[in-house]
Amino acid sequence: DIVGTAEDRTIIWDWKFGKGVAVTAEENEQLMFYAYAAAHTSPTDVLFERDKPIELFICQPMVRDGKPFTRWMTSWLQLEAFALDLKRAVAQSQEPDAPFAVGEWCRFCNARQNCPEYTGAVHQALTLTDEVLLADFQKWLPLADRMVELGNSITAAAHKYLEDGGEIPGWKLVPKR
Repeated sequence: DIVGTAEDRTIIWDWKFGKGVAVTAEENEQLMFYAYAAAHTSPTDVLFERDKPIELFICQPMVRDGKPFTRWMTSWLQLEAFALDLKRAVAQSQEPDAPFAVGEWCRFCNARQNCPEYTGAVHQALTLTDEVLLADFQKWLPLADRMVELGNSITAAAHKYLEDGGEIPGWKLVPKR
């Protein structure tokens, strides 16, 4: 949100106004991407020097759990190394057999209900016998949250569809008090 410079550093400041997920500036990939993009885009590129440290800030005034303000100092060299990793990952994602990885980031993905990796646990869980489930709760219990999230995202998408005038046979919106 803000790119600036001081005599001894370049500053990248990111405001986050959501109430949900607290994040930290330390090695934050989104913030490092912002810094790299600003360092290679006119007119902000003049604010960066190879020997000047880069200080990354995240300010989350609405966060309840965690720190509302974090900062982390990085260098031009670390930023360039991050960019190399990012470019490799982007190239790999363009391959026809690019691997999928399920993680915390999935909650922000609009396509998760169509993702075979994300929904695979649901399909597997539907075929579980009680014996298999009881034998390996450690494996299946963490997936329960993912299944609930998947159900909530499908419900939210259907609700928006109906609000926008769509029709789903057998379903309707009901006013709340």
